[in-house]
Amino acid sequence: MTTKSIRTPKILITDVETLPINASVWRLFDQNVGLNMIHEDWAMLSFAAKWYGKRGVEYGDTMQAHSIRDDRDIVAHLCALLDEADVVVGHNVKKFDLKKLRARAVQHGLAPFREPKVIDTMLMARSIGAFTSNKLEYLTKALCTDHKSGHGKYPGFELWLGILRNEPAAWAEMKKYNIQDVKVTEQLYTVLRPWAPRLPNLAQFYDDEHRRCPRCGSVNITANGSTFSNVSEYTQYVCSDCGGFSRGRHTINTRNKRSNLLAT
Repeated sequence: MTTKSIRTPKILITDVETLPINASVWRLFDQNVGLNMIHEDWAMLSFAAKWYGKRGVEYGDTMQAHSIRDDRDIVAHLCALLDEADVVVGHNVKKFDLKKLRARAVQHGLAPFREPKVIDTMLMARSIGAFTSNKLEYLTKALCTDHKSGHGKYPGFELWLGILRNEPAAWAEMKKYNIQDVKVTEQLYTVLRPWAPRLPNLAQFYDDEHRRCPRCGSVNITANGSTFSNVSEYTQYVCSDCGGFSRGRHTINTRNKRSNLLAT
């Protein structure tokens, strides 16, 4: 007798790297760049992506493309992955990675991908507390066992210059750098998840009717007293796996009590 497998949330961790705009400028500071000053527009350079809890990491770049700014194939690849995802996780993914990806997808005439729920680890950190910095480098050093990789032979922007010179060592370092960012973002998401408010409810993506933790999907949750809104009382739950708190959706105080509560 075969056991039916349970559908689980498909959570994609991703990170995008881009090429800079090549333009002629008159000075180093406070420079307005006109469209006629641009020689080459920005493009996607590479991406890394992995499914949460899985070992493998998918990676793509433009090293073998017709030109370094010919990013159609990697844009299409990442769009296809997002089309499968229920949730996408990344650091500054909401304002940077997804917006950059959509812009290039539109320019290439690609069909829209099925938009997943978005979890941005930078916004998670901001919502939780006053960390010294919300940069991935700081947060992973402070909170994770693995850290965002520093640059080796190519510090800072030198890595992008090495890529533009088509140096194999620079391409190899970019791949390592991009993949490590995804791995540590996954760790950071796991650390921050029990603390962060207003996350997508992962329980809705399971095709069963078990009571599950909305943060991680675990069934190992237990009642833990009550929590209150201004007029309603709810059962509070705690997850034995991720440690996060949640509450029931139905009030447990009576209608008469709710109607007799006064507002301040």
